[in-house]
Amino acid sequence: MERVRVLNAPLNQANLLLHGCCRELAARMGDGPPPALEEAMEGWLRQIDGRTNLRSVEYAEAALAALDQRLSPQRARTEIARRRPDIITAFTRAPVDVKGLLRINLYLPEEALEDALSGLIRGVFAAPASFELVERLEVAKVRVEPSIAVTYPTLILYLRAHANQPALRPRVEALLQGLASLLEPFRRASLADDTYADRWHPSATATQGLRLHKRYLHLLALLSRVYDRRSNFAYLKAPPSRASNFPGVLDRVRTC
Repeated sequence: MERVRVLNAPLNQANLLLHGCCRELAARMGDGPPPALEEAMEGWLRQIDGRTNLRSVEYAEAALAALDQRLSPQRARTEIARRRPDIITAFTRAPVDVKGLLRINLYLPEEALEDALSGLIRGVFAAPASFELVERLEVAKVRVEPSIAVTYPTLILYLRAHANQPALRPRVEALLQGLASLLEPFRRASLADDTYADRWHPSATATQGLRLHKRYLHLLALLSRVYDRRSNFAYLKAPPSRASNFPGVLDRVRTC
């Protein structure tokens, strides 16, 4: 957790600066900020004070929407970029271990969790080449209901930072093929959320970075500067010679 805190520190600071800049814009309103803006700014600050900084994005979105309504469309973003270019830099130049974090998200019915974990340990992870690619595994106890359109992934595999190197492509492909076989029984029961992600299987997505960070980038009209539009903003934008190998790998094991 300490490592995560350190990695997220620049984004948390950027979020605090963004809040301050929006507060300055609100203060310049001749007849005072509207109630909706005040409410959004207060909720935003509560999240920051509660050290759940990036989860304040919904309040940030509401605040900028209220500012745009009083000023003009996109005016708030223009003013932020003009007044505080350091905020733009902080969001676009986040540590590569944050914006390049490789994740495989598996969406499974909760009743299948035990069998899935067993399959991972005895099957997919039994191969050292695949197991060594995984930095950590998160298990979320989330009930998946048919009525819920978007759910949190049941299992998240965080891959090591070097996993997108060309030399490791065959190993990543083998890992994904093993996961595809594990997921096959749940092909028709998927509720996978592919927001800013590559849905390579009906029950799985792959992505780089953090969704909350991407929402801030989208809010500030910066998302396409950092992530590749062609991949549904799942993967980092990079020159062709340095592009992430994940899109190619996933194309070869795609089962949608």
